[in-house]
Amino acid sequence: MSDFWLHIKLLLINPPKAWRAIKKKTGSFKNLLLSRVSLIILAMCVCQFIGQSLSMVSTSPLLFILADSVLFFVVHILAFYLAVYVVNYIVPNYGGKSEMFLAGNLVFYSLTLYYLAMSAIFLFPSLLFLAIVPVYSLFLYSFGARQMFNIPRENFTGFLLVSLLIIIGLHLILFYVLNVAVLRLF
Repeated sequence: MSDFWLHIKLLLINPPKAWRAIKKKTGSFKNLLLSRVSLIILAMCVCQFIGQSLSMVSTSPLLFILADSVLFFVVHILAFYLAVYVVNYIVPNYGGKSEMFLAGNLVFYSLTLYYLAMSAIFLFPSLLFLAIVPVYSLFLYSFGARQMFNIPRENFTGFLLVSLLIIIGLHLILFYVLNVAVLRLF
């Protein structure tokens, strides 16, 4: 896990150098999903549960708060998996070479700052200014996509726009659809 924090530090200081180091990593997408991704999303959901418990326990039952946190976890895991799958699927259409592990690392490391910022906001709502961090995550994604897949320059803008719309859209659609479906149960 120490290389994880080294990569995060490098992404903040020198994104091109960080993406070169991340591209050299080897492994499987399954291992990435089950170890790093699920842990950081779980940590974010625990922070959400603690924050909502502290602020909403007098107005909402604890079971509802727990269900909301579990739903939040499921949505983010599902959105991550689908985003990686779709990014990996569309890369060859833009002249890059698809590899699920590279796509997983690209999406994971791009969204990690978002996950960390949301964790802090859930615990300390006064840190709402950290909501600007996802904009930097988009910037990191653009740097990483160029280095991870070697997409030709003339196709890169199209790939970037399509993949970002898919990633953001998947998160929003899944959150909305699953929230509406679960809220109808209560």
